[in-house]
Amino acid sequence: MIEFISKKDNSSDFQDAWQEYLDGNMASYKYLPVYVEYMLFYAVNIISDESFVAIENGRCVGICFLPIEKHGDIVCISLAGGYTIAPLAINERVEKEMFAKID
Repeated sequence: MIEFISKKDNSSDFQDAWQEYLDGNMASYKYLPVYVEYMLFYAVNIISDESFVAIENGRCVGICFLPIEKHGDIVCISLAGGYTIAPLAINERVEKEMFAKID
């Protein structure tokens, strides 16, 4: 069973799990915590950061950067009004559960 830990509910465990995922899996520099924080700092339309990690059997199996912005009357997943990085998961099953959580 997959457990989700959100950044806003448990920042410490979230950060540890995010780093664990990066240490064990290939990922772009855009997933580095310092880069993600930089993007959040300069995004002026952010209303919340709903980022989360997926934990299964005591290990991090997925990461999701999920910035929520408001543009006029529209609330959406975006970064500076454009696309953001996609969630990463160790397999398609975990990825599907992560997208179900996002929905």
